[in-house]
Amino acid sequence: MPEQLSPILKRTGENGLLFHCPGCSCNHLVHYGECGGPRWDWNGDVNRPTLLPSILTRWHYGISNETHVCHLFIEDGMLNYQGDCTHALKGKITPMVEF
Repeated sequence: MPEQLSPILKRTGENGLLFHCPGCSCNHLVHYGECGGPRWDWNGDVNRPTLLPSILTRWHYGISNETHVCHLFIEDGMLNYQGDCTHALKGKITPMVEF
């Protein structure tokens, strides 16, 4: 069960961080610190997190097997969606949302 760190951030396992993405209407998971696989630098702030580099998620969905893309930066608790996103928040900057 994820540990609630703040209204906007949960810890999963020892080095996982979970946040809700309003663009995708789902949660995204990133890893930081010492662990295998891709890792992000985290400023340690649970209320205004910064995670670098950018977070890029791609998945296929639906009968047509369309490719969906979510690409964003998290800086000071703000979600900065990049131009290659395939959802309605493409190119927008929004505050992180509560779970």
